Amino acid sequence: MSDWIEDRSPADNLVFLREVSSLLSGLGGPLTRDLCELVSSGRYIDLINFKFNYDRVDDLRDVTLARQVHALFQKQEWMDLGLNPRGVAEQKFWMMEEKCQATNIALDSCQLSADVRKVTHRARRIINYILGGVPELDRLRFSFGPGATTTVKGRVANPRVKLASSLACSRELLPSVGRFLAEVPYWVWSTAGVAPVRIDLPDEVLFYPEIEIHAGKLTYVPKDARSMRPIVVADS
Repeated sequence: MSDWIEDRSPADNLVFLREVSSLLSGLGGPLTRDLCELVSSGRYIDLINFKFNYDRVDDLRDVTLARQVHALFQKQEWMDLGLNPRGVAEQKFWMMEEKCQATNIALDSCQLSADVRKVTHRARRIINYILGGVPELDRLRFSFGPGATTTVKGRVANPRVKLASSLACSRELLPSVGRFLAEVPYWVWSTAGVAPVRIDLPDEVLFYPEIEIHAGKLTYVPKDARSMRPIVVADS
């Protein structure tokens, strides 16, 4: 391959997986050979749907190798199994959103039974006890999270690229974004191309950096060969 992060084609992937499965078939026992037979006959959906019974293990090595064969295909999102993983993921996502909305409406309008109110009150007390008070910004240690943002693609996401990208935040963060940027002045200066001057006067406004307002992007990523999961790509 010309690039170490370049993807193999599905055909090349399938050839490789079948070769590895054939190798494991020669090392394993009856269960491993049965699963490899599903691979040889192209019955991938039967292979992926296979359920292991770990309560009855006669040959640990055989089960271990069979599990490896199963795992080789279980996470391959490029396989066409005749399913609709994107449609199923979207349906589940909006179903859960509707349930969350109904729950929030009930909480806001106090349309809860006495028993439910007791449980929610107790849960809030426990959460508050565990998390404690909201810390001040100057007590936090800021860092970039892994993965993509609205300005950086996932395959090139790293701190250097994120530091060089334009500043962006959500509409909800905009009222307090100045307080946050005051904690990372060198990043702001480097992004805006402004020399770090008068750092001894933190209360003085030196300049106003340009900040783009980005909405989170809802997208779906492969979970395994049968399903996808929703994620929201946040702003940088």
